[in-house]
Amino acid sequence: MWPLLPRVDQICIAVWDAEKKAKQLHRDFGAGPWIFRMIEAPPFIDMTVKGKRQNWKTKAAIAEMKGCMLELMEPMDEVSIFYEFLKEKGEGMHHVGVLVPNIDAAVKEAEKRGIEILSSARWPNNAGGLAYLDTWNTHGMIIELLERPAPEHRTLPIKRWPE
Repeated sequence: MWPLLPRVDQICIAVWDAEKKAKQLHRDFGAGPWIFRMIEAPPFIDMTVKGKRQNWKTKAAIAEMKGCMLELMEPMDEVSIFYEFLKEKGEGMHHVGVLVPNIDAAVKEAEKRGIEILSSARWPNNAGGLAYLDTWNTHGMIIELLERPAPEHRTLPIKRWPE
């Protein structure tokens, strides 16, 4: 058995308005600069929600901090787990993201341990992927497994703030 939590890479807050929250965090704590990206199909493939093939769309805002990223996720539809979270709990910490060397092996290990997958997506060409584990009731947070793609496979920013 190997650890599913090798290294915390990001802390994510679910928000209704990523740009507004990024500006607040910048004003109050100096967080930023922020890079905004869309998570959607395409370019993402094999998107799932609660075990079913389902495309979903979110706007992500990411600020690099020393040793960790702060991520804001704004749902752009009503099917993502971020929308469901916000409707049930309101804005707040959604998940802790951990880097894994192989998303497929990490998902298999989680499932072997009886942990269900809430939602997932992959980059094309086996460039990496992500899976959100259903750990809210057992651990008080969702855990995201993330195999980050090489820079040439990442989605392009739609905005940077401040410029």
